[in-house]
Amino acid sequence: MGQVAKHKESVMGEAFLPGDNLLTISRDGTLKKYSIKARKTIEEVNFDLPFIKLALDPKENKLVNIDYDGGVSFLSPDNLNDLQRFTITKGNLLSLAVLPDGRIFCSGDKGGLYLVDTTGNLILSWRHGQPREEDLI
Repeated sequence: MGQVAKHKESVMGEAFLPGDNLLTISRDGTLKKYSIKARKTIEEVNFDLPFIKLALDPKENKLVNIDYDGGVSFLSPDNLNDLQRFTITKGNLLSLAVLPDGRIFCSGDKGGLYLVDTTGNLILSWRHGQPREEDLI
């Protein structure tokens, strides 16, 4: 039996991909694609970003992840080297959800809530129920 995508630091997120593959992200910024059938790691990329959460956007067939540095990143499951990252806040991002229309909703450590479109543009930012401008980059 193979070991599932061993990382140097904690695994922070995972997503099942088409073709019986599993993608995992680590706090050390490593992404690993694991073949469930072959029971081995088939691809590994290190972005040196402190990844926190990972989700699959089925509408756009993109992987979405957030990091401790206030960034939202988009990846193609077919090309993990093609990372597009956008900084949306000066604080840390902690949670992530992909809405049915493909927009991304995330929350930050300072009580901020952020709504981002599929191209990384910040649509709305709230803090304690109020729209905020000062947290935006």
